[in-house]
Parts: sequence; C-alpha cells; structure tokens
Amino acid sequence: MRSQAAGPTHGLPMQPRDWIEAVLAHHRIAVVPMDQQVCVAATELPPVHADPCDRLIIATARMNRWPVATADSLLAQYGVDVVW
Repeated sequence: MRSQAAGPTHGLPMQPRDWIEAVLAHHRIAVVPMDQQVCVAATELPPVHADPCDRLIIATARMNRWPVATADSLLAQYGVDVVW
C-alpha cells in the first residue's frame, strides 16, 4: 500500500489504485481491455442508445457473448442477454 504522500485518497481507505486492485481481487473481477475491434464495433451499433460508454459495454458483451448486468432495458434491444 502506498503512503499518504503518494496523493489524495478521495475519501477511500487507501490510494485509489490500491483500492481498485483490492476490490477487483476481493470480488474476483477481471478487467477486460478495450481494443480497436471493440471501439469500432461500438460505432457500428444501431442508434438505440446514445451513451458511448454503454455502447462500448454492449460491443464488448456481444463480441464475447457475455450477458450485461444492468437495469437499462434499452440494452436488450442490441441482442444481448440482460441480467437484473
């Protein structure tokens, strides 16, 4: 863990980088890289949803055949399984 001198903690119990790593490890969450293929696929989606972050999530889910955990019912219109 880094010391306080490394920068502000923004109200977290440790430095943000360390906190994120701890949370990901605790919940066994893998971070999926965003590559050029995902970025291009997001731009080719139908104009159902305007939020660029949601479009990246949908493109990633479609390419990997993963469900999406969301309360946003619009995302189901992209042909992905929505879990909520």
